[in-house]
Amino acid sequence: MKNNWQTLRKYFNLFLLLALVTLIYGCCNMSTRPKNETAPLKLVCEKISFPPDFPNPTALEYFDGSLWVGTEQGLYRYKDGSWNQETKENRFFDSDYVVAMDVNARTLWISMDDGALSYDGNKYQRYFSSGKARSSIGVENTAAVATAYGLVVTSVAGGGTERVHTSSAGLAYNEVNSVSMTSDGSFLAGTKAGVSLVKGSSIYTFKGPGLQPSGYSLIKVPASPPNCQLMSNNIKCSVPYLGKNAIGTTLGLTITDFQNYENYYGDYEEFAMENMQLVKVPMKGNSPIPGNSVTALATPPNGDVLFVGTNCGLGILKADKTWQDTNIIPAYSPYAPVKDLTCNDDALWVLTGDGECYKITGIQGLNSPKQSSDA
Repeated sequence: MKNNWQTLRKYFNLFLLLALVTLIYGCCNMSTRPKNETAPLKLVCEKISFPPDFPNPTALEYFDGSLWVGTEQGLYRYKDGSWNQETKENRFFDSDYVVAMDVNARTLWISMDDGALSYDGNKYQRYFSSGKARSSIGVENTAAVATAYGLVVTSVAGGGTERVHTSSAGLAYNEVNSVSMTSDGSFLAGTKAGVSLVKGSSIYTFKGPGLQPSGYSLIKVPASPPNCQLMSNNIKCSVPYLGKNAIGTTLGLTITDFQNYENYYGDYEEFAMENMQLVKVPMKGNSPIPGNSVTALATPPNGDVLFVGTNCGLGILKADKTWQDTNIIPAYSPYAPVKDLTCNDDALWVLTGDGECYKITGIQGLNSPKQSSDA
C-alpha cells in the first residue's frame, strides 16, 4: 500500500512539474512574441443608408471626424448616424453640384461646378471662381485646380497671382482631369495625354509609349522621356503612395517615382494591323486588378495598403505587391463599379457607380506587420 502511495505521489509531482513548465513557457512565449505580429484579417462591411430623397452622390471624403458626401444638390456631413447639410450661404457658391473632394494639409478641398473652395474645420474659403473645377488640392496658401483649359495655381486667401499652366508652357495637355500632391509638395496634373509635375514655375511632363493609327498602319509613339512606362497616357486619378505616386489610368495602375515604374493591369485588347485592317488583339494581364479603368485611389494616412477603385470593382494592393481577394468582404459586391473612395486608418468608404455607399472596417489587418503595429 505504501509503495502504491509513493508511486501516485511521484506521478502527481511529475504532473505538477509539467504543468509548471508549460505555464512558464507559455508566458515567455507571449512576452517574446514579435510586436509586429498581426491578428487574422477580419473585414466587416455595412451599408450607409442615405436619408429619403437624398440627392445623387458624386464624391466622398473623410475629414474632421466626419464622412463628407458631395452630391448634385449640395454637400453633406455624416457623423454618429446623423446627416447634416452644409448651407449654400456658408460656401459662397451659386451652384450646388460637388464634382470632387480631397484632403491635404488638414484642409478639405472641394471642387464645384462653378469653382473651388477650402474648409479648414472652422471656415470656408473660396479661391477659384473661373468655371468648373474638375479636381483641386492645396497646401498652406497655394492651391491647384484642374480645369478644361489648364492647371490653375492660385492663392487660397485671394489677392495673389493666378497662374494658368497650359501645353504651351510644357503641360502634357490643356484639359486636366485630376490634380494631386506628391510627397515632396509638387502638384501632379493628370491629363488624357500624360502627366505633368509642376514644381513652382518648372513643369516636367511624362508620356508613356503608345500606338497611333495612320492610314493602313500603326505608328509607334516613343515615350518621353525614353524611360517613361506609364500604362496609359489617359490619366484618371493619382495619390502619393509609399514615397512614390500611384497613378490610375484607363488601362491599369502605375506606381512610379518617375525613375522606376510598376504597372498592374488585367486582360485587355490592343490594336494591331492584320490584312491591311485595324483589329483588336487580346492581351494577357499581369495582375488580378478587377478592371483596367481606374476611377479612384485611396491609402490610409498611416498605412501602406492601396485601395484601387475601377470600372469593374474594388481592388486592394498590399505593400508586398500582392492583391487581396475582395470576395472575403461580407455583404459587399466586389465587382460593383467604383465612383469614389476615401479612408482613415480604421475604415474604408466606397461609393459605387449606382450611388450606394459602404463602410468597410478592419482594414488595419491589410497593412504590412510593421505598419500595423505602428499605426
